[in-house]
Amino acid sequence: MKYGITEGTLKKEGIGLLKTGKRIGFEGVEPVVFWGYERSALWDMEKVKEMKKVSKSEGIEIPSICVGIFNETGGFLSEEEKIVKKAEDVMNRVIEVGKYLEIKVILLSCFFKASLENEERRKRFAERIYKFLPEIQNGNIYL
Repeated sequence: MKYGITEGTLKKEGIGLLKTGKRIGFEGVEPVVFWGYERSALWDMEKVKEMKKVSKSEGIEIPSICVGIFNETGGFLSEEEKIVKKAEDVMNRVIEVGKYLEIKVILLSCFFKASLENEERRKRFAERIYKFLPEIQNGNIYL
């Protein structure tokens, strides 16, 4: 794949993301986990199955999933345990769906509240993300 586009740019999700990306000439698309993610196509296994089917039949790749919600919530860097727990839930779902879709990369967006701007934050992030590494590696996914 040489040219891909993200869900955030197209403002489409699921099948609409794939079909629109293909129609306008892209070879791949990247779903993004935003606010309201529980209602997104990635949280509905029937829609995920349909995405895989359309990806194969239309010849448009899904090489990665971007987890963008951490920019807003802080994700693994939050001081609030309930936000850290949600970050863990998001990661578990993205890994599950990523394996099914045979993605190659999970992109963790680390800006704003999720910024890795100093050593303390980098260390806390690494400690909290470490437990996901075996599962990611088993799926041949890069983080």
